[in-house]
Amino acid sequence: PENLAAYGDFLDQIGAPPVSLPACPLMHGTGVWLGSFAPMLLGGTVVTTSKLGLNPDALLAMVEEHRVTDLVIVGDAFARPILAALDDAEKSGTPYRIESLRRISSSGVVWSQEIKQGLLRHHDMVLADLMGSTEGGMGISVTTREAIASTAKFELNDGVAVITDDDRMVQPGSGEMGKIATSALVP
Repeated sequence: PENLAAYGDFLDQIGAPPVSLPACPLMHGTGVWLGSFAPMLLGGTVVTTSKLGLNPDALLAMVEEHRVTDLVIVGDAFARPILAALDDAEKSGTPYRIESLRRISSSGVVWSQEIKQGLLRHHDMVLADLMGSTEGGMGISVTTREAIASTAKFELNDGVAVITDDDRMVQPGSGEMGKIATSALVP
């Protein structure tokens, strides 16, 4: 729960409503729920584009222009090109101004520790790896400069369990396989 505490502290400090940029398609649960509905329910703003495909330079320019606070992505497929664009801009002497960016959230596909550390080299922010989107919030892994989380290491949310085929609860860290059960949005 050290990661969860850092995430909660961050949410307490935001104060102002978020300005969200869902980089992933809005037909995807991550884009529509995390990137759009949740920020709007908090009284925030959602920044969108009519351009198709992932253009990390255009995306980072939108972060600058609209003072985006929350970027929503889907794993390394999005994070790697974004990190490469940040690296290239820094090498060229014209780094992107992303100081407004407070959080990058990813769901749908885990993203690697090395990419998270690369992003944190460019800016101090919270990186939230969320397990379960349309399926309901099952777990979270939060990375900050002070607390680096391992790839695919999640803290299960309340109401979530991992159960073996013979109906035993899997103990965290045991290495035993199981099925995820949640009392969230779906059985």
